[in-house]
Amino acid sequence: MDVGPPLGLPGSPIPREVEEIEEYINEEVEINIIEEVGENLIEVPVTPPPRKKRTTIARPKFTDRINELLMHIVHHIISFLPTEDFLKLSLSSKRFRDLCISSPSLSFDGMSVGVLPSIYLLNYLDRIMSLHKNTETYSLRVYWGIQSFEEKYRICSWLHKAISCNVKVLDLKFWVEDFAIPVDVFCSKSLRSLKLNFSGGKLKLPSNSGISTKLQSLLLKHFVPENKQHFEEWISLACKSLNSLDLVYFAGVDNIRINSSSLKQLNIYTACNVDLCFLEVSAAMLKDMDLYWTFGHTNNISFADY
Repeated sequence: MDVGPPLGLPGSPIPREVEEIEEYINEEVEINIIEEVGENLIEVPVTPPPRKKRTTIARPKFTDRINELLMHIVHHIISFLPTEDFLKLSLSSKRFRDLCISSPSLSFDGMSVGVLPSIYLLNYLDRIMSLHKNTETYSLRVYWGIQSFEEKYRICSWLHKAISCNVKVLDLKFWVEDFAIPVDVFCSKSLRSLKLNFSGGKLKLPSNSGISTKLQSLLLKHFVPENKQHFEEWISLACKSLNSLDLVYFAGVDNIRINSSSLKQLNIYTACNVDLCFLEVSAAMLKDMDLYWTFGHTNNISFADY
């Protein structure tokens, strides 16, 4: 039997299936090979894949609305800020610092600020008041738990500076054993309203203090006068020019005499078991009177209304 030469040797026949595979491979290779024409090389161009287009998101345009407001509106908004927020705003930029300093209404509430030690807070508020000294002032509000002579001194200096800036409204609330209001507060020609709350502490009045005829409203709350007789004489003198008088939760006063041709509103609320036993009111212009009088004894109680 004649068997041909082995497959793969020279002269051996190539199966038809192998020939078809070789033709297919040659066709595919010819697409990507580099063709030679003489001495020049020609590359088959390859088209790059299309790039994705970037989508740009439109960001909202920032608008500084504070610059669009009138100055007195900005100051009005600042006046509602708690003391801690007021301090943060004044430290945020030079522009906001100037806005805080130039505000005609200042509020220093030491009881609501717990982030700074007292000495640092006092020093910064001192600086605010020093830079504020040439600014016309409408109101100053100071709520403070006084624990040292240093704090008393600083607060008195704020009151002096506010009076020099023609302040019209003073709202003072102190948690203190005793406090002496500076003389120039009562003699101020610009002050129209004075509120004093001593939270049960002693009220010290200067021995030679009168009261300005410009003051229209006076509120004294939670106090005990250091000198009873001097207070009784002083309050009688103060009423001559007032339109409104409030004496709220006081003690250590026996007699109150009110003689005024201008007083229109009078509110008296005594503390429990108060020493007050004589109250005399003579006010031709009086329109509204609210009296809440409690006492622990019934002897020698006298009330006169003229």
